[in-house]
Amino acid sequence: MAAVLANSFIDQPGWHEARKFAGRAFAAETSSLAKFEETSSLAVQAVSTSEPLMRWVDALISNLSDLRQLIASKDADNLIEVVKRALTGREKWIMERNVGDWAAVEDPSKVELPTIKDIFARMFSFGGERKPKRPK
Repeated sequence: MAAVLANSFIDQPGWHEARKFAGRAFAAETSSLAKFEETSSLAVQAVSTSEPLMRWVDALISNLSDLRQLIASKDADNLIEVVKRALTGREKWIMERNVGDWAAVEDPSKVELPTIKDIFARMFSFGGERKPKRPK
């Protein structure tokens, strides 16, 4: 994630000027890159766990696409809801992490994974209903 975030900004033409304004938040979000002295070990680990990692990447792409749609359509109300949901989820995770009783947390085997059809339907509107367009 840190590599994707860093490359997304550093590879942009405006980075030369924007880097002067990148602050602590950018440094914090990309700091995990410095923890890997040997990038090849990270690559080997990613390849060896590719199936679950690809599900996470698909979810990230889907969330970024949804975020982009909300921004493009200037849908501030739903954008606020996305941020609220993220904050609530983060707060719940922090609380669970502080307690450390992971057995009390919901069983991950009960989480329904999306099918290939679901993934493609969401990404490309294949095999699924399209979301109704919101009035402008």
